[in-house]
Amino acid sequence: MISKNNDVWFIGSTNPNFTGKMAEKYPDFNYSTNIFDKCLNSIPSFDLIYGYIIDHDLLDVIVEFAIYDCPVGIYNEEIVIFEIRTEF
Repeated sequence: MISKNNDVWFIGSTNPNFTGKMAEKYPDFNYSTNIFDKCLNSIPSFDLIYGYIIDHDLLDVIVEFAIYDCPVGIYNEEIVIFEIRTEF
């Protein structure tokens, strides 16, 4: 989640064998910070994620997604959204 006031909550994993729940339970990244924190640079493709959220007006919502190394789906994008919600 990225909020309109620049707060970031990011939980994720780079393990391609993980489900979403496994990534939550055993994350490689678990940050509660702001968009200016340099720790976000350690997240692979964070600029792609941030751009997608901004471009699709997904601020202030929880976005569950996966990133692929090639475009996929009907929109031919590297990011696939699994769930969008407002509550944990």
